[in-house]
Amino acid sequence: MYIRPVDTTKKKAKLFRHGGSQAVRLPKEFRFEGSEVAIRRDGDRVILEPVATDWSALLAEIDRLPGGIRFELPDDPPPEDPPSFD
Repeated sequence: MYIRPVDTTKKKAKLFRHGGSQAVRLPKEFRFEGSEVAIRRDGDRVILEPVATDWSALLAEIDRLPGGIRFELPDDPPPEDPPSFD
């Protein structure tokens, strides 16, 4: 049986119940902006990640990918042609 060594540099967070859910009270240095986070499981770990709330944040993440591909958003979307009922 493998026992994972204790990492003393890790911070602890308090668990509590809120309604029918379990919640975590994060220390100040781990707080997220916004009102939602993405959550996923990786083995016995639960990972919280910020949710991109606008396209510019998503494009900034894409721009960090290797390969040199760059994306930009136009300042204003092009005007749409009104539908024709002829």
